[in-house]
Amino acid sequence: MTQSDSQLFDIIFRGDIMPGHQLPDVKKKLAQLFKADEQKINALFTGAAVPLKKNLERPSAEKYQAVLRQAGADVQISVAGKVTAKIVPNRPPRPVRANSEASAPERKMTLQERLAQQEQERERQETKPQKSQVQTQENADSGVSDFTLAPVGADLLEPEDKAVEPAVAIDVSQLSLKPQEGNLVETSELAHEAPVTIELTDYGLSELGDDLIQSHERRQIEPVEVDLPDVDLAPVGEELGQLQQPAPPPPPDTSAISLE
Repeated sequence: MTQSDSQLFDIIFRGDIMPGHQLPDVKKKLAQLFKADEQKINALFTGAAVPLKKNLERPSAEKYQAVLRQAGADVQISVAGKVTAKIVPNRPPRPVRANSEASAPERKMTLQERLAQQEQERERQETKPQKSQVQTQENADSGVSDFTLAPVGADLLEPEDKAVEPAVAIDVSQLSLKPQEGNLVETSELAHEAPVTIELTDYGLSELGDDLIQSHERRQIEPVEVDLPDVDLAPVGEELGQLQQPAPPPPPDTSAISLE
């Protein structure tokens, strides 16, 4: 058994939701999954890293992560015991930073305000020349975590948080490369078809113009006798029943008419 097989993991939630989900719907689904009231569910969205499930083996942790992400909660898998924050429903509000206005009353930050604060922190980190890295400081009494943003392109996962895929040993001792010429298939690997002998002693070629069908091979059609006693042929030139046109009238007699 390898070290990764015996290692246990926790499911960590920081209040982030998956793309395409709405915050009220995610809270409702989490309340159904954990059978918790609204106050406990709202305590998960204060920005603190909260272990939702602890001491899970890698397959179980991945199953929990898939179910929670399908519900809209963007949970992460971490080494067991690394994050020790607890759910504190009535936790005090996030302390005001030193550069905040002194007159601003202390209150619980909303998700939109926390995202805006992270965006401002990212812009400040980009303007500084020194290298920054993700730092998480957990307060066991209040459960409040302070976050900083890693520079663009940095790896967000610690080495121990990454899934370790076991190396697969593939035996390639039987494989080799052929030269860039010839047939890729060996002659011994080609399928050889046995020649088929066809006997053609009963066949021959007819002479040019001969009928290809012998007289005994033709289909014999018996003549049909038709009795037509009332039918006869008309003589040549006889009308065959066309309509007769009436003869034109004779021209008038004009012998008694003269011109003056």
